[in-house]
Amino acid sequence: MTPVGQTLRESLRAREREAQERLVAATGGQSLCALAPGRATRVPAVKYHEGSAAALADVRRAFRGPFQGPASDRAVLLDVRARWKEQSLGPGRTGSSWIGYLAGGLNALDCLIDDVDDDDGQVGDLDALC
Repeated sequence: MTPVGQTLRESLRAREREAQERLVAATGGQSLCALAPGRATRVPAVKYHEGSAAALADVRRAFRGPFQGPASDRAVLLDVRARWKEQSLGPGRTGSSWIGYLAGGLNALDCLIDDVDDDDGQVGDLDALC
């Protein structure tokens, strides 16, 4: 695997781990099913972090095959992002929960794409929104 492919996978692991940690923090350790919108004011934040974790897991699953090179990796990222963008335009994707979920997923994917596109090959700031 080339350094670019290795850096991308390291970035993916770091971003997915961070998204999962933020999701656990946002839920206070509760099950997502226990957080009904009418009972919890933190649902939008939870859904945002859930979307981030889900989108990054989609990328991880898409990378299960052999490494094909940086151009192929970028194409995989763009394909996953296109699917998430398509979901955001679908019927029934309204309301604060859906908006938060899809925004979290799209932002996580954009950050990962930015990591790939950065010239220095370093993982971007995980605390920033890119």
